[in-house]
Amino acid sequence: MQARFEDADLLLADNFARAAEKEGVEHVVYLSGIQPEGSEAVSLHLASRKEVESVLRKRIPSVTVLRAGVIFGPGGSSFTLIANLVRRLPVMIYPKWVRSWTHSTDVSDISWALEQCLEDETLAGGTYDIGGHEAQPYGDLIRRIGDYTGRKPKAFRVPFNAFVLSKWWVSLFGGMPLQLVEPLQDSLRHDLHVRDNPLQLRLRERGSRSLRDSTLASVDEDGAPKRLPSRLKADERQRKVREESLVRSIQRMPFPNGWTSQDLAAEYARWLDGLFGPLIKSNVDDEGVVRVGLAGMRSPLLVLKPQDFEDSERAVYTIESGLLVRSDRPAGYFDFRIVSEGKELITCLSGYAPALPWWLYVIAQARIHKLVMWLFGRRLARISK
Repeated sequence: MQARFEDADLLLADNFARAAEKEGVEHVVYLSGIQPEGSEAVSLHLASRKEVESVLRKRIPSVTVLRAGVIFGPGGSSFTLIANLVRRLPVMIYPKWVRSWTHSTDVSDISWALEQCLEDETLAGGTYDIGGHEAQPYGDLIRRIGDYTGRKPKAFRVPFNAFVLSKWWVSLFGGMPLQLVEPLQDSLRHDLHVRDNPLQLRLRERGSRSLRDSTLASVDEDGAPKRLPSRLKADERQRKVREESLVRSIQRMPFPNGWTSQDLAAEYARWLDGLFGPLIKSNVDDEGVVRVGLAGMRSPLLVLKPQDFEDSERAVYTIESGLLVRSDRPAGYFDFRIVSEGKELITCLSGYAPALPWWLYVIAQARIHKLVMWLFGRRLARISK
């Protein structure tokens, strides 16, 4: 996986929206994140949540958005992170972000809110903040989780965040991948308060689990956060992908106004020819098949065949063959896609099985591909100007 999280989320959102549009789905409920008030620059994590909302609304007639903070329940990423830190660290350094406010809720509140949005047509298409527990600073939330689970780590406050350093120990002791910790951590600097809305008022009337009951329902007897069976199955799928050595590489880049995805794909094929001087050559035949190879070699390194060029916002090549492609794996694809209301270009290499030994692919070909796509983005930026 070679991608920034916000670019991967953008691609996934567009995949989902296209599938929903194709199947005639008329209403989707999306669980997003609470947005900070005011005009402050939001973290990439929260900005990505809002971008996904707009991508879904482009293709689906009615999109209802629920926005929540930390969700207590088995499998909740933010809760798992905090609970693991409390359980594993006898001493905790409290950075500046522990003074930021959050409005947590129980997973049962989210399930109830989803049902309300599906059953009550008057709620369809709206945006609703959801918070079942009382609002409080993160420092108080951490302390209370420690009290309820029988662990009371000593805390020392420091007047700065030090996100660059703290993400490593938070990942290590929080039991979460660094790629997940980094965006979540960046959002901790915001005060996240639930805004009053019709659904939140109904939740208050209904009542919610207390913070204590939510905590105890989310951990086992040893205070370890519970995991969902579905998460275990997802881990198994990830292991299978790793065993098959499949690649996904996603990049976001600007593009010239008025260009279609076909224009972008054609420009890439033309631009690639001569990028590395006379060493690597690229040519396109009358059927649009792109062959990339070393000068003087008869067998190409890669053969890209046009698969879907009918959509002006998406052009897809299948990776048919080549010296750099494993012949015993299904063909991957190379995707040029205009998303986010026509404002962004996403390129995606997916399902590709490299022929090189994995270690050599990682240290050589993967980095070359990333460099090539960065240079192509620079070219498009110059053309745009």
